[in-house]
Amino acid sequence: MALVTDGERKLEEYKTRETIYLSALVNQEAEMSQLRGLASEILGAFGDQSLAAQRGALADATSNMEVLMLRQQARAKEHRLSQLKDDVEANRFDQSSAEGKALMQKCKALLNENRELGELMREERLADLRMALQNEQRKNGELQKQCEDAAAFCKELAQDGEKHQASLAKAARDLLQARNELELLRRQRHEARLHRKQAKLQRQQAERLAAEVQSDLAGAEIPGAVVTPVEVVDDDEEPARHAQQARDKDGGEKEKKSKKRKASTNEA
Repeated sequence: MALVTDGERKLEEYKTRETIYLSALVNQEAEMSQLRGLASEILGAFGDQSLAAQRGALADATSNMEVLMLRQQARAKEHRLSQLKDDVEANRFDQSSAEGKALMQKCKALLNENRELGELMREERLADLRMALQNEQRKNGELQKQCEDAAAFCKELAQDGEKHQASLAKAARDLLQARNELELLRRQRHEARLHRKQAKLQRQQAERLAAEVQSDLAGAEIPGAVVTPVEVVDDDEEPARHAQQARDKDGGEKEKKSKKRKASTNEA
């Protein structure tokens, strides 16, 4: 318990010390701000730090301000006198005098130097511009060459395209001609087929009429005769019919051979 009380007492002492230090710092800051304000006032009002001593030397503030104003007026008068002297010296300038000649030579030297400097700067600028112009001309030449190559390539492509179009047109004409010829051949074949059918039909009719005429002339009648109908066979169907007959014939021969083998087997 005593330790806690001792610690609280020390804490209060530290707080008191901190408060004292803070108040001292605040007083010092106030004094610093007053001194800064005084210094800024002196520098802004008079522009000369030496006047601060004069301001503090005089006891009366009114006398101090009057002295300072008189000093400012005297300084302005001196500045005005120096300007008037310079104007008088400028108006009294004589080129024929030694000082005037020296001044004129200096002016000429300065003019020559300025002209040389201007020419040098202009030459440097012109050199940079010439270099940039050469680079641009080189780039333009390369681009022009690329454009010419591209134009030549496009011209070759156009010529190739025209050739291909001509070849395609010729192929289309040949194809159309071939189709027309094929159609003509089909038409001729169909007409020839019709002519063959008509000729065959006429021939069969003529043979039948000839047979009837012969039978009438002979005066003989065939008992139980069967009239066989005339069948008009197309030329395209005739090979298929012959093939079917050959197959039927082969089938009959095979059937006969199988029967003979069975008969021989039974006899054995």
